[in-house]
Amino acid sequence: MTKKTLIEELREAGAVGDAPVTTEAIPEVSTEIKVEKGIAIPESRGGGGKSKYPWASLGVGDSFFVGGGKIETFYTLCSSASKKHGGKYIVKKWTEKGVEGVRVWKQQ
Repeated sequence: MTKKTLIEELREAGAVGDAPVTTEAIPEVSTEIKVEKGIAIPESRGGGGKSKYPWASLGVGDSFFVGGGKIETFYTLCSSASKKHGGKYIVKKWTEKGVEGVRVWKQQ
């Protein structure tokens, strides 16, 4: 059994015509890194740094439910929210209307 090249296999499969295959069309990649000015920074998460969760809207005793949320993830998010928005947050596994997730309360 002879070993076929990739080009031969592609030609047999009809993926490549009979034209010669060259590497001339492949551009060279520059290893030089250029500093560029005036390129705008893209907005994060839907614009203006808006949070996905309503941390800033929570009053003491208020809570929100996230279906499918993982408790480990929300431990970290609560810690970050506490630093950014103040207060203390509690997170518990929660099932609501048959959907498992987490519920977050602002404790203080």
